[in-house]
Amino acid sequence: MPLTIPFWLVIVCLVFVVSGQPPLIAGQAGQEHVPSGSSAIKFELIWGPSCVVATDRPGRQADRMLVETRADVETIKQAASGLTGTRFNPQTLAERARDLGANELIISARTPEGFLWWDDPSTPLNSARATPLKRDVVRDLADACQTLNLKLGLVVHLDDLNDLDSEPFDANVIIEPIERLLRTVPASSLRFAGDEGLDADAMRSEWVLERLRTGRSLQVNGRLGRGADRKPLVPDFLDRDDGVPEPPRPWRGRDLPWECRLGFPLEGGPAFRAGPRPLRSSRAVVETLVLTVCRGGSFVLAVGLDPTGAIPEPIDIRLDEVAHWLKRQRAAVVGVAPFEPEDGEPNPAGPQVVRADQPKRRFLFLTQRPRPPLVEWPLAADEVASVRLWPEGPQLAVQPLADALPPRCRVMLPDTPSDPLIEVVEILLHPQ
Repeated sequence: MPLTIPFWLVIVCLVFVVSGQPPLIAGQAGQEHVPSGSSAIKFELIWGPSCVVATDRPGRQADRMLVETRADVETIKQAASGLTGTRFNPQTLAERARDLGANELIISARTPEGFLWWDDPSTPLNSARATPLKRDVVRDLADACQTLNLKLGLVVHLDDLNDLDSEPFDANVIIEPIERLLRTVPASSLRFAGDEGLDADAMRSEWVLERLRTGRSLQVNGRLGRGADRKPLVPDFLDRDDGVPEPPRPWRGRDLPWECRLGFPLEGGPAFRAGPRPLRSSRAVVETLVLTVCRGGSFVLAVGLDPTGAIPEPIDIRLDEVAHWLKRQRAAVVGVAPFEPEDGEPNPAGPQVVRADQPKRRFLFLTQRPRPPLVEWPLAADEVASVRLWPEGPQLAVQPLADALPPRCRVMLPDTPSDPLIEVVEILLHPQ
């Protein structure tokens, strides 16, 4: 019987032969492979009953109001009833993450009050039972992430389990619901959060890791408490939520991947408005992102949702500005590694990164524009193939500095900045 080849397969193969590249698969656009150990951007959603509660303490972050006031279960239920979710659209939120260049969407699955954003029989304090929304939000976001080829990360808050005045809690109260969730949701990372982490007297951290990791490709963060005495805990990555783009100290003598988390300050209240203090500027967010990737970390941008499940307009405007910058500069901040001069001296030109897949391609971030607009490098002029303002700026002339030892060169920047936030300069070196 003669072999019949479908017409569509002939066309696909022809495209591959002519172009030398495989055809683009729907859902993969904008989500290129990020080399292991290089920088990435992640987008975190913060949503919970505390966001509904009115407060007379302006400027306090809304997601912790009920924890700080030690609210009881009935008060939390009442607040949760205000989470209407009338504008909650998981696909729109996943698209926002994609537009920000993120490869992972993170949700605070268990909030600081112990409220769950998935349906679980262990507690009535969950989105499917205690809110007018009546939906499994984690499942909805997981489905949206899958359509856009995004990873899903989960945050599990432990604040309500670490009250020093309470009796020791049963570890299964937190572990069993997570296990049930992980059987149905393909999470790629799990972050434990809380002032005390997982207390070693109540739960052995190694047991937690072994139990949750078994049979799963799951990354777990480094806020898991002290760990057992006999077996040192080694998490997969370290996270810091203080917004300081500095690498954490080695964990038990080991350097681990790390991430810096930064968000917009929020204020509670029925209208869930931006706080009375000015919102953090988009430039401040971009600068923290730049310093994070230049020091070897990944960046987590955290934003709060209002009771309807939407991003408040003032914050959404800031996100538009950040997304616009990232759309132009994505190649300079995703899939890069810190640039470290061979002599170990700091580079006076400013923070730089190297493309992990193109070691002769550097990006320089002008976090502070020099006056006069001159940039110098500890490189000989004949080592530099080209310099230009990234991504669409003009080529810049490279000038050698006479009699400089070691050899140095410089370029003159245009008088007018090419970007309202942070300018980026691309430097290509000649292959040796």
